[in-house]
Amino acid sequence: MLMYSAVVLERYLRSVYMVVFIVLASIEFLWYVDKTNRDLGNFLLALLHNDFTTRFSGSHKGKSQQHLYSSFNAINDKFRQLNAEREVLFLHQQMLVQHVNVGIISFDSNGKIHLFNDALKRMFQQPQLHLRSINDLAKINPDLLKTVQNIKAGERQLIKINLETDLLQLAIQATEFTLKGKYFKLISAQDIKGELEEKELDAWQKLIRVLTHEIMNSVVPITSLSDTLHLIVENQKKSEESITEKTITDISLGLEAIHNRSKGLVDFTETYKNLTRIPPPRFAKVSAQELVERMQTLLRPRLQEAKVPLLIDVPETDVFFLADVQLIEQVLINLLKNALEALEEQDYPHITLAVNQSREGKTLISVKDNGPGIPVEVLDRIFVPFYTTKEQGSGIGLSLSRQIMLQHKGSLQCSSVVGEGTVFTMSF
Repeated sequence: MLMYSAVVLERYLRSVYMVVFIVLASIEFLWYVDKTNRDLGNFLLALLHNDFTTRFSGSHKGKSQQHLYSSFNAINDKFRQLNAEREVLFLHQQMLVQHVNVGIISFDSNGKIHLFNDALKRMFQQPQLHLRSINDLAKINPDLLKTVQNIKAGERQLIKINLETDLLQLAIQATEFTLKGKYFKLISAQDIKGELEEKELDAWQKLIRVLTHEIMNSVVPITSLSDTLHLIVENQKKSEESITEKTITDISLGLEAIHNRSKGLVDFTETYKNLTRIPPPRFAKVSAQELVERMQTLLRPRLQEAKVPLLIDVPETDVFFLADVQLIEQVLINLLKNALEALEEQDYPHITLAVNQSREGKTLISVKDNGPGIPVEVLDRIFVPFYTTKEQGSGIGLSLSRQIMLQHKGSLQCSSVVGEGTVFTMSF
Protein backbone atom coordinates (compact mmCIF):
# COMPACT_ATOMS: atom_id res chain seq x y z
CA MET A 1 0.00 0.00 0.00
CA LEU A 2 2.85 2.31 0.88
CA MET A 3 4.74 1.50 -2.32
CA TYR A 4 1.57 1.87 -4.37
CA SER A 5 0.88 5.35 -2.98
CA ALA A 6 4.44 6.49 -3.45
CA VAL A 7 5.23 5.07 -6.92
CA VAL A 8 1.92 4.72 -8.72
CA LEU A 9 -0.14 7.50 -7.27
CA GLU A 10 2.88 9.71 -6.57
CA ARG A 11 1.37 10.82 -3.27
CA TYR A 12 4.59 11.28 -1.35
CA LEU A 13 3.19 13.20 1.61
CA ARG A 14 0.66 10.49 2.30
CA SER A 15 3.42 7.94 2.10
CA VAL A 16 5.41 9.88 4.67
CA TYR A 17 2.43 9.96 6.99
CA MET A 18 1.96 6.24 6.60
CA VAL A 19 5.63 5.58 7.36
CA VAL A 20 5.42 7.70 10.52
CA PHE A 21 2.22 5.91 11.58
CA ILE A 22 3.73 2.45 11.07
CA VAL A 23 6.83 3.42 13.05
CA LEU A 24 4.75 4.82 15.93
CA ALA A 25 2.42 1.82 15.88
CA SER A 26 5.41 -0.54 15.98
CA ILE A 27 6.96 1.35 18.88
CA GLU A 28 3.63 1.30 20.73
CA PHE A 29 3.25 -2.42 20.09
CA LEU A 30 6.79 -3.21 21.25
CA TRP A 31 6.28 -1.09 24.38
CA TYR A 32 2.99 -2.88 25.04
CA VAL A 33 4.60 -6.33 24.68
CA ASP A 34 7.60 -5.30 26.76
CA LYS A 35 5.36 -3.90 29.50
CA THR A 36 3.34 -7.11 29.57
CA ASN A 37 6.51 -9.20 29.75
CA ARG A 38 7.86 -7.02 32.56
CA ASP A 39 4.62 -7.40 34.50
CA LEU A 40 4.65 -11.15 33.96
CA GLY A 41 8.29 -11.28 35.08
CA ASN A 42 7.51 -9.22 38.19
CA PHE A 43 4.58 -11.50 38.99
CA LEU A 44 6.70 -14.66 38.73
CA LEU A 45 9.53 -13.06 40.70
CA ALA A 46 7.07 -12.09 43.44
CA LEU A 47 5.85 -15.71 43.59
CA LEU A 48 9.45 -16.91 43.77
CA HIS A 49 10.10 -14.70 46.81
CA ASN A 50 6.74 -15.50 48.47
CA ASP A 51 5.64 -11.89 48.04
CA PHE A 52 1.87 -12.05 47.62
CA THR A 53 1.16 -8.39 48.40
CA THR A 54 1.91 -7.02 44.91
CA ARG A 55 -1.16 -5.82 43.05
CA PHE A 56 -1.51 -5.42 39.28
CA SER A 57 -3.83 -2.91 37.60
CA GLY A 58 -5.16 -3.52 34.09
CA SER A 59 -7.48 -0.52 33.88
CA HIS A 60 -7.47 1.49 30.62
CA LYS A 61 -5.53 -1.30 28.90
CA GLY A 62 -8.24 -3.24 27.22
CA LYS A 63 -10.32 -6.22 28.21
CA SER A 64 -7.58 -8.78 27.55
CA GLN A 65 -5.12 -6.92 29.77
CA GLN A 66 -7.71 -6.48 32.49
CA HIS A 67 -8.39 -10.23 32.43
CA LEU A 68 -4.66 -11.02 32.57
CA TYR A 69 -3.99 -8.71 35.53
CA SER A 70 -7.11 -9.89 37.31
CA SER A 71 -5.75 -13.44 36.98
CA PHE A 72 -2.44 -12.28 38.46
CA ASN A 73 -4.26 -10.76 41.43
CA ALA A 74 -6.45 -13.85 41.90
CA ILE A 75 -3.40 -16.11 41.93
CA ASN A 76 -1.70 -13.80 44.45
CA ASP A 77 -4.79 -13.87 46.66
CA LYS A 78 -4.93 -17.65 46.51
CA PHE A 79 -1.26 -18.05 47.37
CA ARG A 80 -1.61 -15.50 50.19
CA GLN A 81 -4.52 -17.52 51.59
CA LEU A 82 -2.60 -20.81 51.35
CA ASN A 83 0.43 -19.21 52.96
CA ALA A 84 -1.70 -17.88 55.83
CA GLU A 85 -3.27 -21.31 56.35
CA ARG A 86 0.17 -22.90 56.35
CA GLU A 87 1.38 -20.39 58.94
CA VAL A 88 -1.64 -21.10 61.13
CA LEU A 89 -1.06 -24.86 60.82
CA PHE A 90 2.63 -24.44 61.64
CA LEU A 91 1.85 -22.30 64.71
CA HIS A 92 -0.78 -24.85 65.79
CA GLN A 93 1.74 -27.68 65.53
CA GLN A 94 4.30 -25.62 67.42
CA MET A 95 1.79 -25.00 70.20
CA LEU A 96 1.01 -28.72 70.36
CA VAL A 97 4.70 -29.63 70.56
CA GLN A 98 5.26 -27.10 73.33
CA HIS A 99 2.07 -28.07 75.19
CA VAL A 100 2.65 -31.83 75.50
CA ASN A 101 4.30 -33.03 78.68
CA VAL A 102 6.72 -35.26 76.77
CA GLY A 103 10.21 -34.11 75.88
CA ILE A 104 10.70 -33.96 72.09
CA ILE A 105 13.90 -33.43 70.14
CA SER A 106 14.54 -33.74 66.40
CA PHE A 107 17.89 -33.74 64.59
CA ASP A 108 19.30 -34.51 61.15
CA SER A 109 22.03 -36.85 59.92
CA ASN A 110 24.71 -34.29 60.82
CA GLY A 111 23.46 -34.06 64.41
CA LYS A 112 22.04 -30.56 63.99
CA ILE A 113 19.00 -30.04 66.21
CA HIS A 114 15.96 -28.57 64.46
CA LEU A 115 13.40 -28.86 67.25
CA PHE A 116 13.19 -29.34 71.00
CA ASN A 117 10.34 -28.30 73.27
CA ASP A 118 9.93 -26.70 76.68
CA ALA A 119 9.01 -30.04 78.28
CA LEU A 120 12.60 -31.14 77.66
CA LYS A 121 13.90 -28.08 79.49
CA ARG A 122 11.57 -28.65 82.42
CA MET A 123 12.48 -32.33 82.55
CA PHE A 124 16.18 -31.56 82.97
CA GLN A 125 15.44 -28.57 85.24
CA GLN A 126 17.22 -26.17 82.87
CA PRO A 127 14.83 -23.39 81.75
CA GLN A 128 17.62 -21.70 79.77
CA LEU A 129 18.70 -24.88 78.02
CA HIS A 130 19.73 -24.23 74.42
CA LEU A 131 20.77 -27.08 72.16
CA ARG A 132 22.39 -26.63 68.76
CA SER A 133 23.88 -30.06 68.21
CA ILE A 134 22.87 -33.47 69.49
CA ASN A 135 26.34 -33.70 71.08
CA ASP A 136 25.25 -30.97 73.51
CA LEU A 137 23.23 -33.67 75.33
CA ALA A 138 26.53 -34.94 76.73
CA LYS A 139 26.53 -31.88 79.00
CA ILE A 140 23.34 -33.24 80.60
CA ASN A 141 24.31 -36.90 80.69
CA PRO A 142 26.73 -38.92 78.47
CA ASP A 143 24.51 -42.01 78.70
CA LEU A 144 21.57 -39.98 77.39
CA LEU A 145 23.58 -38.95 74.31
CA LYS A 146 24.66 -42.55 73.71
CA THR A 147 21.08 -43.81 74.00
CA VAL A 148 19.68 -41.14 71.65
CA GLN A 149 22.36 -41.85 69.04
CA ASN A 150 22.07 -45.65 69.14
CA ILE A 151 18.34 -46.21 69.61
CA LYS A 152 16.63 -47.52 66.48
CA ALA A 153 13.27 -46.54 65.05
CA GLY A 154 10.40 -48.23 66.87
CA GLU A 155 12.53 -49.20 69.87
CA ARG A 156 11.84 -48.21 73.47
CA GLN A 157 14.62 -48.00 76.02
CA LEU A 158 14.70 -47.07 79.70
CA ILE A 159 17.48 -44.93 81.14
CA LYS A 160 18.18 -43.47 84.58
CA ILE A 161 19.62 -39.96 84.86
CA ASN A 162 20.81 -38.46 88.12
CA LEU A 163 20.19 -34.73 88.44
CA GLU A 164 21.33 -32.60 91.34
CA THR A 165 18.04 -32.89 93.18
CA ASP A 166 16.18 -35.69 91.45
CA LEU A 167 16.42 -39.03 89.67
CA LEU A 168 14.83 -39.33 86.24
CA GLN A 169 13.69 -42.65 84.84
CA LEU A 170 13.15 -41.90 81.18
CA ALA A 171 11.40 -43.96 78.53
CA ILE A 172 13.13 -43.09 75.25
CA GLN A 173 11.41 -43.79 71.93
CA ALA A 174 12.56 -43.00 68.39
CA THR A 175 11.18 -42.63 64.90
CA GLU A 176 12.94 -41.84 61.65
CA PHE A 177 11.68 -40.06 58.53
CA THR A 178 12.89 -38.32 55.39
CA LEU A 179 11.75 -34.89 54.17
CA LYS A 180 12.87 -33.66 50.74
CA GLY A 181 15.60 -36.27 50.72
CA LYS A 182 16.92 -35.22 54.14
CA TYR A 183 17.07 -37.68 57.02
CA PHE A 184 15.58 -36.75 60.41
CA LYS A 185 15.38 -38.61 63.72
CA LEU A 186 12.65 -37.74 66.23
CA ILE A 187 13.18 -38.65 69.88
CA SER A 188 10.56 -38.56 72.64
CA ALA A 189 11.52 -38.77 76.30
CA GLN A 190 9.01 -39.29 79.12
CA ASP A 191 9.74 -39.43 82.82
CA ILE A 192 7.94 -42.57 84.02
CA LYS A 193 9.33 -42.57 87.55
CA GLY A 194 5.89 -41.99 89.07
CA GLU A 195 4.28 -44.73 86.98
CA LEU A 196 7.09 -47.16 87.78
CA GLU A 197 6.83 -46.44 91.50
CA GLU A 198 3.07 -46.95 91.36
CA LYS A 199 3.45 -50.24 89.47
CA GLU A 200 6.24 -51.33 91.80
CA LEU A 201 4.10 -50.58 94.84
CA ASP A 202 1.20 -52.48 93.31
CA ALA A 203 3.47 -55.44 92.53
CA TRP A 204 4.85 -55.45 96.07
CA GLN A 205 1.35 -55.36 97.52
CA LYS A 206 0.29 -58.30 95.37
CA LEU A 207 3.45 -60.22 96.27
CA ILE A 208 3.03 -59.50 99.99
CA ARG A 209 -0.58 -60.71 99.88
CA VAL A 210 0.48 -63.96 98.23
CA LEU A 211 3.47 -64.45 100.56
CA THR A 212 1.31 -63.71 103.59
CA HIS A 213 -1.28 -66.21 102.39
CA GLU A 214 1.31 -68.95 101.82
CA ILE A 215 3.16 -68.33 105.08
CA MET A 216 -0.03 -68.19 107.11
CA ASN A 217 -1.13 -71.48 105.56
CA SER A 218 1.94 -73.07 107.15
CA VAL A 219 2.36 -71.02 110.34
CA VAL A 220 -1.24 -71.29 111.60
CA PRO A 221 -1.32 -75.13 111.62
CA ILE A 222 2.16 -75.20 113.21
CA THR A 223 1.07 -72.80 115.95
CA SER A 224 -2.16 -74.69 116.54
CA LEU A 225 -0.43 -78.07 116.74
CA SER A 226 2.29 -76.65 119.00
CA ASP A 227 -0.35 -75.34 121.40
CA THR A 228 -2.13 -78.71 121.36
CA LEU A 229 1.07 -80.66 122.02
CA HIS A 230 2.06 -78.24 124.76
CA LEU A 231 -1.35 -78.70 126.38
CA ILE A 232 -1.00 -82.51 126.19
CA VAL A 233 2.43 -82.38 127.83
CA GLU A 234 1.23 -80.01 130.59
CA ASN A 235 -1.77 -82.21 131.32
CA GLN A 236 0.49 -85.25 131.44
CA LYS A 237 2.76 -83.53 133.97
CA LYS A 238 -0.17 -82.81 136.24
CA SER A 239 -1.48 -86.34 135.95
CA GLU A 240 -0.09 -89.05 138.19
CA GLU A 241 -0.81 -91.67 135.55
CA SER A 242 1.97 -92.88 133.25
CA ILE A 243 1.95 -91.73 129.62
CA THR A 244 -0.30 -93.86 127.47
CA GLU A 245 0.32 -95.28 124.03
CA LYS A 246 -2.42 -93.05 122.59
CA THR A 247 -0.75 -89.95 123.98
CA ILE A 248 2.57 -90.96 122.47
CA THR A 249 0.86 -91.56 119.11
CA ASP A 250 -0.87 -88.15 119.22
CA ILE A 251 2.38 -86.39 120.06
CA SER A 252 4.21 -88.30 117.32
CA LEU A 253 1.58 -87.43 114.71
CA GLY A 254 1.59 -83.81 115.81
CA LEU A 255 5.38 -83.55 115.59
CA GLU A 256 5.30 -85.20 112.17
CA ALA A 257 2.70 -82.68 110.96
CA ILE A 258 4.79 -79.81 112.34
CA HIS A 259 7.86 -81.24 110.57
CA ASN A 260 6.01 -81.54 107.24
CA ARG A 261 4.60 -78.02 107.40
CA SER A 262 7.99 -76.62 108.42
CA LYS A 263 9.65 -78.44 105.54
CA GLY A 264 6.97 -77.08 103.22
CA LEU A 265 7.73 -73.56 104.45
CA VAL A 266 11.45 -74.11 103.86
CA ASP A 267 10.75 -75.42 100.34
CA PHE A 268 8.56 -72.39 99.69
CA THR A 269 11.38 -70.07 100.78
CA GLU A 270 13.86 -71.95 98.61
CA THR A 271 11.53 -71.62 95.63
CA TYR A 272 11.35 -67.87 96.24
CA LYS A 273 15.16 -67.72 96.28
CA ASN A 274 15.31 -69.58 92.97
CA LEU A 275 12.84 -67.12 91.49
CA THR A 276 15.40 -64.36 91.95
CA ARG A 277 18.34 -66.36 90.56
CA ILE A 278 17.56 -66.59 86.85
CA PRO A 279 20.90 -66.77 84.99
CA PRO A 280 21.63 -64.01 82.48
CA PRO A 281 20.76 -65.09 78.93
CA ARG A 282 23.47 -66.19 76.51
CA PHE A 283 22.27 -64.82 73.21
CA ALA A 284 22.68 -66.82 70.01
CA LYS A 285 20.90 -67.08 66.66
CA VAL A 286 17.83 -69.29 67.05
CA SER A 287 15.81 -70.95 64.28
CA ALA A 288 12.08 -70.79 65.00
CA GLN A 289 11.38 -73.94 62.96
CA GLU A 290 14.02 -75.96 64.84
CA LEU A 291 12.68 -74.65 68.15
CA VAL A 292 9.14 -75.75 67.27
CA GLU A 293 10.36 -79.18 66.15
CA ARG A 294 12.17 -79.70 69.47
CA MET A 295 9.03 -78.73 71.38
CA GLN A 296 7.01 -81.27 69.36
CA THR A 297 9.53 -84.03 70.07
CA LEU A 298 9.86 -83.17 73.76
CA LEU A 299 6.12 -83.03 74.50
CA ARG A 300 4.90 -85.72 72.08
CA PRO A 301 4.50 -88.47 74.76
CA ARG A 302 2.49 -86.21 77.05
CA LEU A 303 0.39 -84.88 74.16
CA GLN A 304 -0.38 -88.42 73.00
CA GLU A 305 -1.25 -89.50 76.53
CA ALA A 306 -3.63 -86.55 76.92
CA LYS A 307 -4.95 -87.09 73.35
CA VAL A 308 -4.46 -83.40 72.56
CA PRO A 309 -3.30 -82.55 69.02
CA LEU A 310 -0.62 -79.86 68.67
CA LEU A 311 -1.27 -77.72 65.59
CA ILE A 312 1.76 -75.95 64.11
CA ASP A 313 1.55 -72.63 62.26
CA VAL A 314 4.95 -71.39 61.07
CA PRO A 315 5.89 -69.38 57.96
CA GLU A 316 7.43 -71.17 54.98
CA THR A 317 10.53 -69.01 55.28
CA ASP A 318 12.32 -69.74 58.54
CA VAL A 319 12.35 -66.98 61.16
CA PHE A 320 15.56 -66.30 63.08
CA PHE A 321 15.97 -64.30 66.27
CA LEU A 322 18.55 -63.73 69.02
CA ALA A 323 17.82 -65.46 72.33
CA ASP A 324 19.05 -67.94 74.92
CA VAL A 325 17.50 -71.07 73.45
CA GLN A 326 17.48 -72.99 76.77
CA LEU A 327 15.63 -70.23 78.61
CA ILE A 328 13.16 -69.79 75.74
CA GLU A 329 12.51 -73.54 75.69
CA GLN A 330 11.78 -73.37 79.41
CA VAL A 331 9.18 -70.65 78.78
CA LEU A 332 7.55 -72.64 75.97
CA ILE A 333 7.44 -75.80 78.07
CA ASN A 334 5.69 -73.88 80.86
CA LEU A 335 3.15 -72.43 78.45
CA LEU A 336 2.44 -75.72 76.69
CA LYS A 337 2.05 -77.59 80.00
CA ASN A 338 -0.34 -74.92 81.26
CA ALA A 339 -2.34 -75.28 78.03
CA LEU A 340 -2.49 -79.06 78.48
CA GLU A 341 -3.73 -78.70 82.05
CA ALA A 342 -6.39 -76.22 80.93
CA LEU A 343 -7.73 -78.79 78.43
CA GLU A 344 -8.12 -81.74 80.82
CA GLU A 345 -11.94 -81.58 80.86
CA GLN A 346 -12.45 -80.02 77.43
CA ASP A 347 -14.28 -81.65 74.51
CA TYR A 348 -12.28 -81.73 71.25
CA PRO A 349 -9.20 -80.06 72.78
CA HIS A 350 -6.33 -78.71 70.70
CA ILE A 351 -3.30 -76.45 71.09
CA THR A 352 -1.85 -74.19 68.39
CA LEU A 353 1.82 -73.22 68.42
CA ALA A 354 2.36 -70.34 65.97
CA VAL A 355 5.33 -68.27 64.83
CA ASN A 356 5.10 -65.02 62.89
CA GLN A 357 6.52 -61.51 62.72
CA SER A 358 4.96 -58.16 63.56
CA ARG A 359 5.02 -55.11 61.29
CA GLU A 360 7.88 -53.75 63.38
CA GLY A 361 9.94 -56.87 62.63
CA LYS A 362 9.55 -58.47 66.07
CA THR A 363 9.33 -62.25 66.36
CA LEU A 364 6.06 -63.47 67.89
CA ILE A 365 5.59 -66.98 69.29
CA SER A 366 2.11 -67.79 70.57
CA VAL A 367 0.56 -70.75 72.39
CA LYS A 368 -3.21 -70.93 72.00
CA ASP A 369 -5.67 -73.36 73.54
CA ASN A 370 -9.43 -73.75 73.23
CA GLY A 371 -9.91 -74.29 76.95
CA PRO A 372 -12.38 -72.63 79.33
CA GLY A 373 -10.46 -69.35 79.40
CA ILE A 374 -9.32 -67.24 82.34
CA PRO A 375 -11.76 -64.96 84.22
CA VAL A 376 -10.97 -61.25 84.13
CA GLU A 377 -10.49 -61.04 87.90
CA VAL A 378 -7.85 -63.78 87.70
CA LEU A 379 -6.15 -62.58 84.52
CA ASP A 380 -4.65 -59.60 86.34
CA ARG A 381 -2.87 -61.84 88.86
CA ILE A 382 -1.56 -64.79 86.84
CA PHE A 383 1.96 -63.33 86.61
CA VAL A 384 2.20 -62.59 90.35
CA PRO A 385 4.76 -64.93 91.99
CA PHE A 386 3.19 -67.84 93.94
CA TYR A 387 -0.33 -67.02 92.80
CA THR A 388 -2.02 -70.15 91.49
CA THR A 389 -5.49 -71.56 91.02
CA LYS A 390 -4.20 -75.16 90.88
CA GLU A 391 -4.21 -77.43 93.91
CA GLN A 392 -0.70 -78.71 93.21
CA GLY A 393 0.64 -75.58 91.52
CA SER A 394 3.63 -73.58 92.78
CA GLY A 395 2.58 -70.31 91.17
CA ILE A 396 6.05 -69.44 89.83
CA GLY A 397 5.95 -70.79 86.25
CA LEU A 398 4.40 -67.75 84.59
CA SER A 399 6.33 -65.35 86.79
CA LEU A 400 9.60 -67.03 85.81
CA SER A 401 8.56 -67.01 82.15
CA ARG A 402 7.83 -63.29 82.19
CA GLN A 403 11.15 -62.55 83.92
CA ILE A 404 12.99 -64.55 81.26
CA MET A 405 11.25 -62.57 78.51
CA LEU A 406 12.10 -59.28 80.23
CA GLN A 407 15.75 -60.36 80.31
CA HIS A 408 15.46 -60.79 76.53
CA LYS A 409 14.09 -57.21 76.30
CA GLY A 410 10.84 -58.79 75.15
CA SER A 411 7.45 -59.41 76.68
CA LEU A 412 4.99 -62.16 77.58
CA GLN A 413 1.33 -61.20 77.23
CA CYS A 414 -1.89 -63.09 77.81
CA SER A 415 -5.32 -62.62 76.31
CA SER A 416 -8.27 -64.81 77.19
CA VAL A 417 -11.99 -65.09 76.59
CA VAL A 418 -14.02 -67.20 78.99
CA GLY A 419 -15.56 -70.11 77.10
CA GLU A 420 -13.31 -69.68 74.05
CA GLY A 421 -9.71 -70.11 75.12
CA THR A 422 -6.43 -68.43 76.02
CA VAL A 423 -3.45 -67.12 74.05
CA PHE A 424 0.03 -66.48 75.49
CA THR A 425 2.25 -64.45 73.17
CA MET A 426 6.04 -64.14 73.44
CA SER A 427 7.51 -61.10 71.71
CA PHE A 428 11.21 -60.49 71.00
